[in-house]
Amino acid sequence: MVPSPLARARRTHRRVLLVDDDVISLRSIARGMSTRGYQVDCASTHAQALDVIRTRPPEMAVIDLFIGEDSGLDVLSSVRRANGLARCVIVTGYSSVATAMEAIRRGATDYLFKPTTADQMVRSLDPDAIDPPTLLPTPEGAYPSLARMEWEYISQVLRACKGNVSSASRILQIPRRTLQRKLRKYPPAK
Repeated sequence: MVPSPLARARRTHRRVLLVDDDVISLRSIARGMSTRGYQVDCASTHAQALDVIRTRPPEMAVIDLFIGEDSGLDVLSSVRRANGLARCVIVTGYSSVATAMEAIRRGATDYLFKPTTADQMVRSLDPDAIDPPTLLPTPEGAYPSLARMEWEYISQVLRACKGNVSSASRILQIPRRTLQRKLRKYPPAK
């Protein structure tokens, strides 16, 4: 008799660190992961995550890209330093090509878009724990458009340059006038 996917996950008893500043989402995912047999450590701030990493280095981690004012990529780097074999997933509601590439460069095994489920996280963290999903058609609008991703990247660079358009245009490697036209069309949120 083949054990059920849930039974296989329960046998593993692997430790997973969940990091998200949205406490309601954090509790929900923690509950879902613990019912699937994982030992769950939760952190809602960067400092709490570092404390958990120091005391109990996780085998797996699910990290929100933005933790308040802090970056989940820094937590990702800390997890990978503590346990080089840890499987880490970055979860975000504000995705961009640049952050996805940076997450993978720093050692993330996957990059998920919010909202996600515990099953999606388990599939990304521990592919052998559950059966592969049946593929469903992607609903329209489930992924951000290229224009939206471009705009998010421009906004990120502009924030890093503290609003200096000249500096941002040099980093983006586009003419200043082109950047100014884009900013007039879609002004940055303040």
